[in-house]
Amino acid sequence: MSSISIHQPQYLPWHNYFKKMKKADIFIILDTVDFQKNGLQNRNQIKTSNGVNWLTVPVLKKKGQKIYETKIDFIILCFGIVSNLAGSKSNCL
Repeated sequence: MSSISIHQPQYLPWHNYFKKMKKADIFIILDTVDFQKNGLQNRNQIKTSNGVNWLTVPVLKKKGQKIYETKIDFIILCFGIVSNLAGSKSNCL
């Protein structure tokens, strides 16, 4: 008998996500459901020496959009996040 596992894609998934993949005979990435901005699809928490911080991938979002339709907002990614974190100009473009 085969096992099938289904999960939505996540940004920086936790280790059990990969265990679930390995254990299943068939693993399906469910990306045909609505995208939830500021959920685990485009952000996640990390532990730092200053406590817990959020890492967020900026996205272009429209109401009712599916996960597979979601695009990264490279303008914000390059000029907002990188310049803030590095304290200098970004050379993304």
